[in-house]
Amino acid sequence: MTATSSSRSCRFLRRALISTLVVAACGGSGSQELHNPEFGVSFTIDADWAVYDEGQFSGADLDLGGRAPERRLDPTWLRGFDGSDEPSPANVARDDAPAPQGMARIQVLTEPQRTSVDLAALRSVHLGFDPVRAERDEPDGPVEILRHEDLSLEGGQHGVRMVVVYDMPGGEVGVVDQTALLDGANSVLYLLVVGCSEQCYADNQDTIDAVANSLTFEKR
Repeated sequence: MTATSSSRSCRFLRRALISTLVVAACGGSGSQELHNPEFGVSFTIDADWAVYDEGQFSGADLDLGGRAPERRLDPTWLRGFDGSDEPSPANVARDDAPAPQGMARIQVLTEPQRTSVDLAALRSVHLGFDPVRAERDEPDGPVEILRHEDLSLEGGQHGVRMVVVYDMPGGEVGVVDQTALLDGANSVLYLLVVGCSEQCYADNQDTIDAVANSLTFEKR
């Protein structure tokens, strides 16, 4: 990972900015539910956000370790969304976007992936690096974890939710709220990512948090 390191004082100001400047700045009234009936998964976003399917934006590659080509698969189900005033598929999975954006993915895993996937792989699945290791290796560096929560749901789904601030290669600062879960058999990956620029996150933390919290699994 290439990034510009931040000083301890900048990291303190970053956390203070995000903690104190939260306002409901993005999104109108109402909501829309995105639902996959086959897997019984749904989540909710603002009604006026644009939604894209897998044929409209890049992000089809999944890397659960990056050690072999067979670890990359087309998605079983993929949706992107963009909350900007001028939405575009190009904003999806762009962690420095000026408005909240993100993607949801359901992936049936291969047998090698089922036996090898672990928490480090789940933490890395969107960012391409493990933020826990990055912050541990360089405490005053370009990555800061604002939230780290191991999850275990009633339906057997288990994994991790993280909110990570990181310096991007172009000098921008992005914030990503990522939930990555496996089913009870480690055979299906569920991924929900919401993020945007640092200032956007400070302005829209409640909205982003509501999207992440809305992830729901039907009882089966």
